[in-house]
Amino acid sequence: MNASRTNHGSVVLKLLFFGVIAAAVIGSLYWVLNQVRMDAECRENMGTIYQALEQYELEKGALPTLAYYPDEPFVDADSIRLVLESFGLPPEACICPAGHTKLQKQGLSYIWNPAMNGANLTGKPEERQWLLVDAQALAPEIPPPHFGGYHVLYSDGEIVTLRDPLTALPGL
Repeated sequence: MNASRTNHGSVVLKLLFFGVIAAAVIGSLYWVLNQVRMDAECRENMGTIYQALEQYELEKGALPTLAYYPDEPFVDADSIRLVLESFGLPPEACICPAGHTKLQKQGLSYIWNPAMNGANLTGKPEERQWLLVDAQALAPEIPPPHFGGYHVLYSDGEIVTLRDPLTALPGL
């Protein structure tokens, strides 16, 4: 009877061990898939902003004059949220789902390149400039919101992930 209790205890320990391992693997997989989803959603948001900028440029002849980062993104007249709203930009596109909670509550997760105020979009890679970057790029002590770094939207519509945008992007 003692041998059977030892075997029973051994089986319970093995099941417990494998259960913990399975839970860790499933938890890790969930975390990775969630990160991939938020990465894709952020890219989609930047693409939506680019489409609204294209519409604005088609109608007005040049890009709008926007704030680097408005004091009050919900109400400032130079906020990308307000300026592009009538050009098809939904408010939720201005928020990176992986961004810091404070930025999400402010209603804007991206920084605008003021050098592009009044400029034109370009399809030529050699002439492209950065338009938007994840605002967390200004706080290197906060981990990047995405695998590999920070998303950057360029004037040709390409979205790139940079590890160190502070050194790679002029004017940031």
